Amino acid sequence: MPHRVTEAALARRYRRLLLAYPRWHRQLHGPDMLTALLDAAADGRSAGGWRSTAGLIADGLRCRLRVTGALAMLLALLASLAGAGALAAAAGWSVWQVEAASWPSVADAKRLTAPILPSRKPAEVAKSDSVTAEPTDPLDKILVPFIGTPEWEPGGVRLNYVQPADADVESQRAWIRAKLTEAGWRTSAERGIQIGEQDGIRIEVWIGGREPGTQDLQIHVYPAPPAAAYTVAGAAAVVGAFASWLLAAAGIARIRRHPPLRRAAASLLAGVGAVAIAPASLLNLLAALLGNHHASPPPPWVGYQFALARPAAAIGALLLLMAFLASFRSSQSDQAFKASKPDTAG
Repeated sequence: MPHRVTEAALARRYRRLLLAYPRWHRQLHGPDMLTALLDAAADGRSAGGWRSTAGLIADGLRCRLRVTGALAMLLALLASLAGAGALAAAAGWSVWQVEAASWPSVADAKRLTAPILPSRKPAEVAKSDSVTAEPTDPLDKILVPFIGTPEWEPGGVRLNYVQPADADVESQRAWIRAKLTEAGWRTSAERGIQIGEQDGIRIEVWIGGREPGTQDLQIHVYPAPPAAAYTVAGAAAVVGAFASWLLAAAGIARIRRHPPLRRAAASLLAGVGAVAIAPASLLNLLAALLGNHHASPPPPWVGYQFALARPAAAIGALLLLMAFLASFRSSQSDQAFKASKPDTAG
């Protein structure tokens, strides 16, 4: 009687461990594997210890990750890229909302930049409470939400002053840097832009040509991109890539068991969708990777902001979802599958 109880307990345990394998593998080989495991335990070749457990889980994970065929591998890689970009964007956006400072008002910007602010009135004042600067042209305001923006530019408050072109630019830059340092700002410079950062706010000052005889002095004040957003986005990208590969491998394995016409349709949907979403995903990953090494980095979801990449990503995500749902079999297909000998590769 104790032996029967032990065998029943082992059977329950092995059934739980076999869940590490994909469903199609359990359908085809589960009963045989369970019998072999119980026989091995009865013969003393396996006591159900941690080595046996780890071996089963590792083998099941390898089975879930396995993808065969060059085209299938390419599709899985593109799907993994899409998942990595999507999760990096979601994680980076979430941390950004918590960590980023509040958007400054025009009055706040003038108060913060008072040590370097010219006494004259600015020629232009622009304000945008968005990570990506909002368009000012009426037509752009209609189109950008649908097609994205043609270039990334951070939001915030922009003050533009016009000055004579004979001003000594290098002396001005040195003076601005010194004044910001005196006021307690951490200063740096990149491509001629003077940068100050303090309490989560960033100031950028640029001096350049405008028209013959004049120069622009542009002061930009906005919340500094949180470093944690890029760190978390990078970690999320790894998780997203792994999870998406698992989903892609499962979908590919199921698609291969469909009739040829349905298999071709699902594969086409998945291929077009993965290619369509790739540019936005790649931009997200590049932003997450380079964010902490750039003075004014784009956010980890910038790929969903760029022109054409935004609608392409939306269409691609929809096609991938349709392909994944199409990979599931109907109950009639399940019966036909069980009665046949399907290809078990993938």
